[in-house]
Amino acid sequence: MKNDRNLISINSQTTVDIEIAQPRHRSLLIVYSRQALIELRNQAQCKNNGHTIDPWTCALIRRLRLNSRYKTTRRKRGSRGGSHVKNKSNFFLCINPNNLCKVNIQINRTIPKTTELIKITTINVQSIKNKDHLVRTHIDDLKTDIVVLSETWLNEGDDHWINHSELNNEGWLFYSAPRTNRKGGGLAICTKVKKAIWQIITNNVTTYIIGIYRPPYSAKHPATLPQFLDDFTEFLAIVLASMTNIIICGDFNIQYDDTNNPDVNIYADTSEALGLTQHTELPTHKAGHILDHILTKAQSTIKVQNCETGAFISDHCSVSITLEAEKDNMRRKTITNRNYKKLDVNALSEMLVFDSNTEDFESLVSDFNSVVKQSLDVLVPEKTRTITIRQNKDWFADELREWRSRVGRRERIYRHYREDHQWTALKKIRNSYNFKLKEKKEIQSNLLQNVKVTPNSSTKHSINLQELLN
Repeated sequence: MKNDRNLISINSQTTVDIEIAQPRHRSLLIVYSRQALIELRNQAQCKNNGHTIDPWTCALIRRLRLNSRYKTTRRKRGSRGGSHVKNKSNFFLCINPNNLCKVNIQINRTIPKTTELIKITTINVQSIKNKDHLVRTHIDDLKTDIVVLSETWLNEGDDHWINHSELNNEGWLFYSAPRTNRKGGGLAICTKVKKAIWQIITNNVTTYIIGIYRPPYSAKHPATLPQFLDDFTEFLAIVLASMTNIIICGDFNIQYDDTNNPDVNIYADTSEALGLTQHTELPTHKAGHILDHILTKAQSTIKVQNCETGAFISDHCSVSITLEAEKDNMRRKTITNRNYKKLDVNALSEMLVFDSNTEDFESLVSDFNSVVKQSLDVLVPEKTRTITIRQNKDWFADELREWRSRVGRRERIYRHYREDHQWTALKKIRNSYNFKLKEKKEIQSNLLQNVKVTPNSSTKHSINLQELLN
């Protein structure tokens, strides 16, 4: 069936493929049957009738390739296949240009912002002082954003160690809550610089993170599990009434997988009755029990994507949850500088007209600095720009990567067999890896301290104010 007055010519056979070019090198492939093409032809109106055509329908009709030969290649006569000739398509033979209605299609070229995930990790470290290098390397490998540490064993007078810790530099902040009455215990939270410590604000939604460490029953700590459950229930009644989105994580020292223990069942029933969901399902202790828990409120806007266990830092392994929320993956810094290479020294010499009647030395220096600053603002004004800070790990050489692989292999063997001698071997190789980390970091720190600043080619642009004044 063919009509010269119409827009489309249709054969009596099957389907036609229509391809529409989209921005950003993407294409949309639509397949039309014979009946669909007939309906599409009947819906199309010419411009003389005063009707308008749907933009996408017009675009589809203008790109129809009916009764046309697609571009094919054949071997050039007299050649051995090295030269080809393209057959021209008679695409425009099936379109009557006088019967088309031109429609301007506006396409949104904005690229949607990609969202990343926020990861929160809890670790029972059992003395953080001798494991800060190991913990820092582990959380960098996990690409976590917030870390809750239990059993830090820090004291109130450990400010010097905190200020120089690996968990308190290079984009990380360390907040400690040590035990005040006796040794041991203690909590800490490590967060990246771009994150708030007590709350995460994403899309005007506030999420609170609560770290808990419950010491086991002992003579120095004669608190039973029922007593803890009473205090914990009273605490949750206050917290849940005022907070919608909360994440409770830490070492509870409650074997959540022991369903034969009535106290554990009371804890599970109480959490469920208060609307809390426990996400840890795999063992977190070397004995094969779930002692580290992560709880979230069921009726909240928090969307937990997954919960997984990590490496053994102590006799506990790390536990991480991933939240579906936006985050800024890059750290940025605003700097201000002047381009002294473009400074005209002669113009600066003429502008440095300094006359002061004061005899006070400090006032004289202050006035002179003001004159110099005003002159520089005219000749080379300050420019402010934002730069992205990326972490440099040149010190993490192939040797450390090999040690990390050894620790991972030994840990997989222990998780499979769960034998005491495998645990001893894991502790031995993990301590060796920790020692190597400290050694490499100390070497890197010594190299940075011994670096001497040498003058470069930019020193020729420096200004000797004494010569200018003379």
